[in-house]
Amino acid sequence: MASLMLEVCRPVCKMCARRLRLSCLRNKSGLVRQNGLRRFSTSSDHDRKVLSSQEIRKTFLDFYKVKYDHLLVPSSSVVPRNDPTLLFINAGMNQFKPLIQGTVDPRSDMAKYRRVVNSQKCIRAGGKHNDLEDVGRDCYHHTVFEMLGNWSFGDFFKREACAMTWELLTDVYRIPADRLYVTYFGGDPDLGLEADLECREIWASLGCATLIIATIVAAEVGWFLHNSLGLPTDLVQSMVTDRGCRMDMEHYSRIEGDALQKKAQGLQIAQVPTLDAHSLQQLQALGVPPTDNSLKYNYRLTESGKYARILPCGMRDNFWEMGDVGPCGPCTEIHYDHRGQRDASRLVNTDSPEVVELWNLVFMQFNRESDGTLRPLPRHVVDTGMGLERLVAVMQGKLSNYDTDLFSPLLHAIHKGTKVQPYSGLVGGEDVGGVDEAYRIIADHVRTLTIAIADGVMPGQQWRELVLRTILRRAVRYAQERLGAPEGLVASLVPVVVQNLGEAFPELLSNQEKVMDTINEDEALFLSNLEKGKKLMSKTIRKLDKSAFFPSEVGWFLHNSLGLPTDLVQSMVTDRGCRMDMEHYSRIEGDALQKKAQGLQIAQVPTLDAHSLQQLQALGVPPTDNSLKYNYRLTESGKYDFPSPEGRVLSLYMKGELVGSVGPGDVCSVILDRSCFYPEAGGQESDQGNMTKNEVVVFTTDNVQVCGGYVLHQGQAQTSLTVDDTVQLNIDQERRLSCMQRHTATHLLNHALREVLGEACEQRGSHVGPNRLRFDFSVKSLPSPAELRRVEETVQAMVDRQSLPSPAELRRVEETVQTMVDRQECVYTREVPLSQAKEVEGIRTMDEEYPDPVRVVSVGTPVEELMTNPTSGAASLTSVELCCGTHVHNTASIKAFVISYERRNEIGSRRIIAVTGDEAVEARKTGAELEERAKTLERLVLQEETSSLEEMEGVYRDVGKLIRRVDTASLPLWKRLELQVSLDQLQSQANRAVKKLRQQNVETVAQKVARTLVDRNEDVVLVTDTGLGPNLKVLRTTVRICSELAPDTPIMLFGTDPRTASVRVACKVPEAMLSRGLGARTWLDQVMADIKAKGRGDERSATAAGGNPSGTEAAITAARRYAHRVLR
Repeated sequence: MASLMLEVCRPVCKMCARRLRLSCLRNKSGLVRQNGLRRFSTSSDHDRKVLSSQEIRKTFLDFYKVKYDHLLVPSSSVVPRNDPTLLFINAGMNQFKPLIQGTVDPRSDMAKYRRVVNSQKCIRAGGKHNDLEDVGRDCYHHTVFEMLGNWSFGDFFKREACAMTWELLTDVYRIPADRLYVTYFGGDPDLGLEADLECREIWASLGCATLIIATIVAAEVGWFLHNSLGLPTDLVQSMVTDRGCRMDMEHYSRIEGDALQKKAQGLQIAQVPTLDAHSLQQLQALGVPPTDNSLKYNYRLTESGKYARILPCGMRDNFWEMGDVGPCGPCTEIHYDHRGQRDASRLVNTDSPEVVELWNLVFMQFNRESDGTLRPLPRHVVDTGMGLERLVAVMQGKLSNYDTDLFSPLLHAIHKGTKVQPYSGLVGGEDVGGVDEAYRIIADHVRTLTIAIADGVMPGQQWRELVLRTILRRAVRYAQERLGAPEGLVASLVPVVVQNLGEAFPELLSNQEKVMDTINEDEALFLSNLEKGKKLMSKTIRKLDKSAFFPSEVGWFLHNSLGLPTDLVQSMVTDRGCRMDMEHYSRIEGDALQKKAQGLQIAQVPTLDAHSLQQLQALGVPPTDNSLKYNYRLTESGKYDFPSPEGRVLSLYMKGELVGSVGPGDVCSVILDRSCFYPEAGGQESDQGNMTKNEVVVFTTDNVQVCGGYVLHQGQAQTSLTVDDTVQLNIDQERRLSCMQRHTATHLLNHALREVLGEACEQRGSHVGPNRLRFDFSVKSLPSPAELRRVEETVQAMVDRQSLPSPAELRRVEETVQTMVDRQECVYTREVPLSQAKEVEGIRTMDEEYPDPVRVVSVGTPVEELMTNPTSGAASLTSVELCCGTHVHNTASIKAFVISYERRNEIGSRRIIAVTGDEAVEARKTGAELEERAKTLERLVLQEETSSLEEMEGVYRDVGKLIRRVDTASLPLWKRLELQVSLDQLQSQANRAVKKLRQQNVETVAQKVARTLVDRNEDVVLVTDTGLGPNLKVLRTTVRICSELAPDTPIMLFGTDPRTASVRVACKVPEAMLSRGLGARTWLDQVMADIKAKGRGDERSATAAGGNPSGTEAAITAARRYAHRVLR
């Protein structure tokens, strides 16, 4: 800047001065260097080709894959694998955590990774990293983004990582180096951590810092620009500041004051010192040489200038930790200045939209122990991550991510679908009506919805499903409230997302229809619940006093049960002129979250920290030989024999440390040279059991896990146990067999569901325990009882049969299990290369990291046959899966299979609970007994013509009892659903029969009473036992009929049942009798004591219920006597 200004200070003609002045005003935006001089320009990178986001992504991946021999690993699902602590995948390193922590299966492909590159789908909408509420308010926050990254697992480290990064940014992407700033870890004395000066020197050696010289513009130059070129003082000051320079304004003011003073005094400005011609000739004659002025270029960059663009930062920004414990280390970040041509170092890490973090390089070189100390990692890891959205904004010259080709097609589609004003990128107060904020929210959220639903997450009520539902409904709400969008707009944007990202993530292409259906379904549910919420709110408000608060409990119900966002609930309350106690609401919410958290507490599982893993490897402790878990056989008697092998204690792990021995009562983990215990994996619970020495139990095992190839037997020592001890291993055989039965049944169920519900039915998860199995699957509609029955029958047929059925046999299986004879089917297992296994057409796999070789489990077809002809389709006709679990050797060992429970998990997903073995046999027996009882009751209902009212009322009561029994008993679900339908119909039939018999009885009694009225001679009242039983409704009807036959006669009728010790009374008195002193309630009071009754009613009509049928005759006598006395 100073050199430029000095150039400007040379004398210029008026025309040149005028042009220079206009140039300054036009090109205020930036300065670039050209031919050794700087000139004003609008951009420093105008000649760079603008790449599309697809080209930018491909360039990144190819750079590391082709030039630096990195392995391209596809993005994992956004659903974390085997990590219950993580809501969504939120960083590129998540899928590599087993490798970073050392817990990876040594046989897996991941264990061989050294250099890796990928583009990972990430969602940050909950938990520690939650950007949901910030989306839309600015132009750079997102809930979903792509993390471009490369990794080194024990290969290269800091220097190579930094060099590759710098080369890609400056040489390949041609990002101007003078716009880049880097940060490094500046140390933390309190924690005893030194500054990462190695990283600082690496960046300096790469030339990062020598690209800027901080300058101070001379006040004289500033005055020249103002006084000679006519630039306003504030413009001069702004130009200096924009270019990262400073000017001494006090000195400037003094110059300005001096000039004004001289001008006022009429004084001429001093002449510039010079030599006349005579003096010049005299100097030359004296031999005085010209002055050596080269020293004016003799200056150097001081240490402070050397690191001007390399900035130290603290723990928060430049020290990365995986968690409270585990791998960690310093990191270095690269920041980009969108404006450029200035010193923007003061804006780094200040959340400035103009200077943004572009890339983060993490150097994992420590392990954080449970006591907070740091230990060096034996193997260093490099983890780098750069957001594609920010990189594309840089490469396409956009200040906002939403102005790039990743979002512009979506914004255009939103405009086209709503007809509102086009997106203009406004924020804050300038965004009138929040229109642009709504644009950004909808565009961001539909990307998140598309990616998450395609990866199997459905809107629901729990955890990540609830977060996704919140995102979906937030998008719908902003679309309708802010943009007036029609229903279905959000789903209509999905194809735009798929077209934009489908090439990078092919799963979006195959799930587009599923995503759209899911969004539309939940949107319809939300709008329906919104209407219900409005009605409930209006009803609640009508009951409130004008000064009362809207009940927080109702507000929480609207949010928690109907799924309305809290801010929407609060807005609805305010719009109706009410207030809600938000502090009380927050307390209700806090209590609910606390209860939910208590119910979702994650059980601690035994594991090894990175340091202990490295220590075991350094000591030469080999991974556990766990092949013995498959060493069992089916005897001729049909029972399973589980051997109890010996194992040698190689290590003991207690309280985060490897120890040589443990004592009685110590809780620890035992590592053996070999083990027959099954560690929890593939949804199957681990074995339990014990270890013995000389037939004495020395250790009880209650949990078994595998970590880095080492099988950890967690439990409690019963006696002393020392490294090198030899112990006998005894598993809980009953528990293991139950798990084996249910695991094989789970495979059969997976196959049967596809057979019955179609190939669109996919497994979403499963859990196998000793008591039951749970199976989650995706399906569009609720399975009918008939479909559930066919699923169960298909599984049972596979349990019973010996060979693969023909398609005709499969159709018969779907109709009834009784058509199949008792046959048996073998379960084959074999380890094969993973690549060959995946070539088998029809084989079932999950989104898991499989070892290589992998175990194939096939029901009915030998694995060798499948491998010989992998494209035959034979695997589609039976159950064939990749699985490390334990299974029965023959499906006959399952005995029976029963689906006992089925419900919806969330939109598009359902859950089945099933039982096997003796429990399933008992459930079927119970179902058959209840079905037979239902048939018996049905026959009784059909015999209504020959049944009495009392008998039919008994049948009606028995049907009700059977309904309650069917609802709670353990029986096949399809049987329960069928019985519930038939019993509901039967209950209606019985009710009609009871009503019919009651009417017949009323008519019979009415006729009997009519005869009584004819034969009663001069008796003025009618008091009698009807024989109808203690039914008030029938008695009241009979009283009404009799009153119509004898309108002037007081009537009191009794109904009794000695078996139930009950008596009922109904009476009615004509209007004319009231004036003579006879009232119905008073009359009824005369019989209360005899039948031990309580009454109700008035003087016109009254009823009573008593519990002493034996007093009926006395009551009748008392009623007659009282009436005669009053009416005499």
